[in-house]
Amino acid sequence: MMSYLGIKLIPNERNFILNKKQKILIFLFAGLTSFIVMSFSLDLPENMKIDLRHVIIIFLVHYFGPTFSIPITIFVSILRLYWGVNQASVLSATAYILIGVILSVLYKYLPTFINRCATLILFNTLFVVTAGFNVYYLTGNILFSLNVFFLFWLISTTVVVLEKLFVDDMIRNRQMYLSEKEYAKRDYLTGLLNMREFNRQWQLNQKNDTYYNTAFLMLDVDHFKLINDTYGHPNGNLVLQQLAMILRINAPDTEQIYRIGGEEFCLILTNYTASELNDLAEKVRAVVASNPFKLEEDNSVEVTVSIGLASTGNKDLKKLYRLADRCLYQAKDQGRNRVVALSM
Repeated sequence: MMSYLGIKLIPNERNFILNKKQKILIFLFAGLTSFIVMSFSLDLPENMKIDLRHVIIIFLVHYFGPTFSIPITIFVSILRLYWGVNQASVLSATAYILIGVILSVLYKYLPTFINRCATLILFNTLFVVTAGFNVYYLTGNILFSLNVFFLFWLISTTVVVLEKLFVDDMIRNRQMYLSEKEYAKRDYLTGLLNMREFNRQWQLNQKNDTYYNTAFLMLDVDHFKLINDTYGHPNGNLVLQQLAMILRINAPDTEQIYRIGGEEFCLILTNYTASELNDLAEKVRAVVASNPFKLEEDNSVEVTVSIGLASTGNKDLKKLYRLADRCLYQAKDQGRNRVVALSM
């Protein structure tokens, strides 16, 4: 349960960087988990306590690195003093801090020589060996110390392995979910965002008060049906893929380019002046017209696009979409390979 809740604190993104708030939450969560674990520790002679709080430290080193785990190591070690300041608690706290720092340094190098799971088992063994030495130092009974060591090592290693499998499975499932979520937003042919994402984005823009101007740059490949009929659909697909690449190179924001139909694309542009919008539209049109599109068997074809550009200072983006569509068809009616721009 605690592992599940801990994973939920990690941002729901494929590549993430923890912000200050998230680091504090994970720190507090790790501290609370350690406190709960120590509350159910096994009492031994000489005020000693055996528990699995070191597993939390190991996994913090494993998943978040030393800069994050060292503070929690110190915090968890100090927490041990809550159950009494005595020789056993001070020795345990000191040993945990020392081992925690050493593990953070070693972890940078060990995974290059042995796999991650073996590294975790090794780290667990170092903690258990340290605990075993502490038991022997305080009791002077080597047989008792060895019994504690082997039993503690067996239990803690089992927990580490099972926890590793559980957490990795959760992370793997999350990555699969995020991958599928990303695929659902993308057009399979061009890799651009699709119509579903376009509809979601313009509705978000409509609610965003920081946008004083929004424009839709809508473009359509001229005579695309003729290209398909003449060269075949595989070559038509190549044209669309190359056009998508041109848009990625020339668009100011590659995450605001959408394929909204067969040969129809749209860019959402925010906070640009009329002059900047016209320059961008004309640039895209000119680049497409001046670059032959490569086809199969070393063939090529000249391609042009018609562009409809509509901008508005208000928030009625449904009307803006219809206006951009009307501009696009005006560009086609006027002879294609041109830009028609209107504002509302």
